Amino acid sequence: MSSSFASELASTDKLKGDPLRYTHAIVRNIDPSLVTHALRHDTSVSVNLDIANKQHDMLVQALLDLNIHVTTLESGGYADGVFVEDTCVIIGDVIFMTVPGHYSRRKEGEAIHHALQQHVTKCNNNNNNNNNKNKETKSQKRIVVMADEKGQGTIDGGDVLFTGGEEVFIGLTKRTNQQGIDAFAKAFSHLVVHSVDMSSIKASSSAANPTPPLHLKSVCTLAGQQHLLVGGPYGLSVRRIIERLSPSR
Repeated sequence: MSSSFASELASTDKLKGDPLRYTHAIVRNIDPSLVTHALRHDTSVSVNLDIANKQHDMLVQALLDLNIHVTTLESGGYADGVFVEDTCVIIGDVIFMTVPGHYSRRKEGEAIHHALQQHVTKCNNNNNNNNNKNKETKSQKRIVVMADEKGQGTIDGGDVLFTGGEEVFIGLTKRTNQQGIDAFAKAFSHLVVHSVDMSSIKASSSAANPTPPLHLKSVCTLAGQQHLLVGGPYGLSVRRIIERLSPSR
């Protein structure tokens, strides 16, 4: 299950400090409708609700063990609501509220937005108080609600891979289109944003009719600052695209 992290690090012109140091997380309880109504990329896979809840509890406990402040939201009746990662992307001081690619998920972000707004208000108030005491200026956190000129842009957070440096790779998929990527790039103008066309990837020859990945991060994730981990039958193909887009990687 996914969780969405709110970083406490300051970021204005460039990311400073350790951009992968997280202090807060938002999780959402699993709705029982996950079993019957959640979107399925691979319909051959069924969900055991008891196991899913246990895995979710393990995730929350792992975060708590790392001294992460965890905010838990109710499911809201959304079958896919537990996958909060798709509703927003947080890098430094900027919180980008997405428009998920599937219409059934468009309302999920409302509760996430509300929780993040409370976090932003608290952080900015604390920064202002500290600025007055120390005569230092700390940047303000802000929420950007995704928008494009024609209102056709969509993006799932599961397609957004931040490297921990100054690059972001975004999967161009059935859930994320170019208008969404352009809106993201505008919000994070201080970062280099690469589009990864997932329709062009190919499975390794040893794989027998594998299911194509739904998101970029279905096959690729961050293993540490400036280190990416790829896997699965489509991993090698995605790796080659990323290396072509960013030769230094």
